[in-house]
Amino acid sequence: MLEVRPYSAYRHVYPFADPVLANLAYSFTYISAEAQPVAGYTEPLAKAIDDWKRSASRSHLAQVEEGEWLLLFDHRDLRRFEQITVLDSLHRQALLACAEIRHSAELQRLLEQQLGRSLTADEVAKTVEPLLTEGWLVQEGDCLLSVTVPLR
Repeated sequence: MLEVRPYSAYRHVYPFADPVLANLAYSFTYISAEAQPVAGYTEPLAKAIDDWKRSASRSHLAQVEEGEWLLLFDHRDLRRFEQITVLDSLHRQALLACAEIRHSAELQRLLEQQLGRSLTADEVAKTVEPLLTEGWLVQEGDCLLSVTVPLR
């Protein structure tokens, strides 16, 4: 890589010289010393987007609250038949709490308040693990977000 520099947008936010911006920046521009086969690394993404566009109208991942139960209707393209799952109270509370982005420590505090007892970080991790495995929650770092859509 040649001429590695902080992304130009940083100059509009921070009034610093490039060496200082380089210490702050997370995104950079550069010139490659060799030609890069763009299609080679963008083709899988383009295919995934095309697949998503084709399946979007036939797929859904929805939730319905029925009293203390949470029903999940999962008919994403990877599944041949709709999967209906009923979550127990703990998993229901965890998924609903993550309707907005939640740090795992914040989720732990919320669950402790709702349950009226202490939880360890490991117990919270074990609670969200099946929700992540099924693709009902997504995680980035220590933050969690539900991807289910409420029907009511």
